[in-house]
Amino acid sequence: MKDNFMVRIESVYGNRLIYPVNSVALSVAKLMGRKTFNQEHIVEIQKLGFEVQVEQEVLWFIIHS
Repeated sequence: MKDNFMVRIESVYGNRLIYPVNSVALSVAKLMGRKTFNQEHIVEIQKLGFEVQVEQEVLWFIIHS
């Protein structure tokens, strides 16, 4: 069974940044001394046996009546 590794992808000034979301991802980021991951980091994390999942963005709309 693979451990879940949840991340969130955000665009900041045209750069795609990968942020840790769950406790596993946050712990790995802390061990690496980083706040974000890059593509190479994610590849190596997958090689360690983690299943990397991207948090789905949820849109919230306020309907005025």
